Amino acid sequence: MFGTIHLLVVYSFTEKELVWRLPEETAGQTAQRLIGNYEDSVWGPELTLRPYEAVVWEWTDKQGE
Repeated sequence: MFGTIHLLVVYSFTEKELVWRLPEETAGQTAQRLIGNYEDSVWGPELTLRPYEAVVWEWTDKQGE
């Protein structure tokens, strides 16, 4: 079954920890980390980004959802 692939790129341009709330359209989605400069990035309703952390997340909506 085909679906829509979404990518979310998040980057912290600061030397401090940053908490960022994900957009509402990501609610309930399970994402896969594609790339980032920290190996242990965690997907959730809020992302806690460490200093200068960058991460790319991917998820797919199933057709008809």
